[in-house]
Amino acid sequence: MAETESKKFKYRNASNQEGCLLRCLDGQPAYFRIYEDDGEFKDYIVSHHDLQIKTIDESAEFVESEDGKECYLDYSREVLGQAKKVIR
Repeated sequence: MAETESKKFKYRNASNQEGCLLRCLDGQPAYFRIYEDDGEFKDYIVSHHDLQIKTIDESAEFVESEDGKECYLDYSREVLGQAKKVIR
């Protein structure tokens, strides 16, 4: 069993949370996607370094290890059909 799978995590809903979207330093781009009413979408590469955003997705969940060293923003366990989320 991987080390992160045996750790205990805390979960909390991430909807309505304000924060900053930060660019990755490894050169991989981050994208901001905008959907149209017809389902079409356009992806924008995020060049802004610390963009202020607010989550509105009810299915978003913060996952944090008990020691606070691993923190994720992911789909909720309910959406993924998991009672316990497996972090890799």
